[in-house]
Amino acid sequence: MLQKIRDHASGWFAYIIFGMLIIPFGLWGIDHYIHQGSGVYAAQVNGDEISLRDFQNSLQQQRSFLLNLNKEVDDASLKLKTMEQLINERLLRQYSKKENIFVTDEQLLNRIKSIDAFRSDNGNFDVHLFDLALQRQGYTQSYFMEMLKKSLPVEQFANAFDATALFTREDLGGAVRLLAQKRSVEIFNFLHSPVFNLQHANDADLNVFFEKNKSRFNNPEMVKIDYINLDLNALLDKQSVSEQELLDAYKQQLSIIGTPEQRVASYILVRVPENANENELKKAEQQATALYERLKSGKSSFDKLGDELQHSADKTIEFGTLESLRPGVMEPAFDQALFSLAKVGDISAPVHTSFGFQLIKLDKIYPKVIPDFENVRSTLEKQLAYQKAETQFFDVTDRLATLVFENPDDLDAVATKIGVPIEHSDWFSINGNNGGVFSNQKVINAAFSDDVLLNGKNSEPIQIGDRHVLVLRVVNHKKQTPKTFDEARLELISSVKNEMAKNYLKKEAGNLEKMLFDGEDVTSIIEAYGKTVEHQRLDEIARNFTGLDNSIVESIFKMPVSNEKNVAIKSIELANGNWVVIKLLKVTNGNAENLSANDRKAWTDTLTKQISDVQMTGFINELRGAAKIINNIDRL
Repeated sequence: MLQKIRDHASGWFAYIIFGMLIIPFGLWGIDHYIHQGSGVYAAQVNGDEISLRDFQNSLQQQRSFLLNLNKEVDDASLKLKTMEQLINERLLRQYSKKENIFVTDEQLLNRIKSIDAFRSDNGNFDVHLFDLALQRQGYTQSYFMEMLKKSLPVEQFANAFDATALFTREDLGGAVRLLAQKRSVEIFNFLHSPVFNLQHANDADLNVFFEKNKSRFNNPEMVKIDYINLDLNALLDKQSVSEQELLDAYKQQLSIIGTPEQRVASYILVRVPENANENELKKAEQQATALYERLKSGKSSFDKLGDELQHSADKTIEFGTLESLRPGVMEPAFDQALFSLAKVGDISAPVHTSFGFQLIKLDKIYPKVIPDFENVRSTLEKQLAYQKAETQFFDVTDRLATLVFENPDDLDAVATKIGVPIEHSDWFSINGNNGGVFSNQKVINAAFSDDVLLNGKNSEPIQIGDRHVLVLRVVNHKKQTPKTFDEARLELISSVKNEMAKNYLKKEAGNLEKMLFDGEDVTSIIEAYGKTVEHQRLDEIARNFTGLDNSIVESIFKMPVSNEKNVAIKSIELANGNWVVIKLLKVTNGNAENLSANDRKAWTDTLTKQISDVQMTGFINELRGAAKIINNIDRL
């Protein structure tokens, strides 16, 4: 198995590395990642420390990744998952070292070349893009390669489990039968809104409800905070770029701005068979050389010879023209030969490529176009201002995490040391809808957390947007207070009417269930209920059907199968107050025999991966069971 692990150094980690290159490495900075600092650690695995800054880096990277996907971030859950991931990776790395599982330089190089961030538009690895991406992240080549080399063994395990996971034909049949099942249903949707609008609540109703539910009507808990607000967009306005900086940037980027030189070329190709032997290669080379000598002698022009060969009986020879070729577009041998030709009309000696032996004639040169400095001034100025603001932002946020950790009770000290002002909020509530950053759920969660509100601590840095970080401290607090009847009146009216509508709809849904069980005509049922009920029949819907509320689809596929003695009918209440009655009409099981080859492979790959993940988790749990782990997550 170990050799199989070694042989499969490819897969999900390239995605992680790509993410690291397109998402900032973290608010805490690469320098802190390399130079570890005070000796405080987040966890210890068999005596091997996971530093606080390793944890902070990983946590912030995952926060940024989720935010870029427009996902809600639960900080408490994310902390736990990040710590578990770091511990698991450290265990796998330790096991790799113990079992002498390693990554060769060739595997490492191939991995780097496979990362999309380092590929040009034509899909080839681009050294310039590689260097530029590392520079932007503050990496040296040696550090990046060492980091990747240490991480790749972890990925080898996942690939090894993928390669050995077993999923039989019978397993596939059973899974498809259930998971690809389709169901036909009738749905009756009792609408909450029109029923709600018909309800009337008098003062007696309101008073009764208020007395029974006083705890529901309160003035919300509120706070005022002081906060440090770091926003890259705000920093942009404060950046200045000198004329010399613009000129220097222009000179540095001459190689990448503008349009590169392009060439038009004709070619005569003597093809060789796939997997050609030595004699076949020699024969093709001799044929190409003879054609080259004929051209050199002046007995024929390139175009005339090419046209003659194209219409000859010898179908191993091809003549054609290639337009707008930039450096790096063609394979290296062809590329080097074409761009070595000095002037239009020059012809190359036979060039051995993957297609055969080619003669290349330079037909036209489109020189590189470099835009005038004034035409790119505005773009360069914006780029440099952004780079300066970004550098300043990451420098400040890098120090911010450490300073907050070192000064948990003093926001003034943190603000002074990083040179930013403290801002002050008005009252805002735990219920949200406060406007600006104070409506951000992560800000609300932090302000009303026990550590900040009750213990008087500074919050951790909160990422509330891309390159926007906030640290807060509560300076004033109002506890929740009960509302009087008059203060709660509008809420009471809505609550009572809602309760009336809910009771009515629940009762009517029950009545409809009975009608359907008794076999009453659907058309007459719909006419009786009028506009308060929407009816639809859906045939052969799958589990991933998006035309209904998720809770309805979930309920449909949890219903028992109907038969002559047992008609499957169910009613549920939706989050919007509607009540839905579902009648199951038909169940059609999935059939693996009907899958196309591509679908069969997709199903098998997905289900095999699920088995592999379970096995990988089991393996990691074994390592955890035998390891000595100190986890300080509760102190972070």
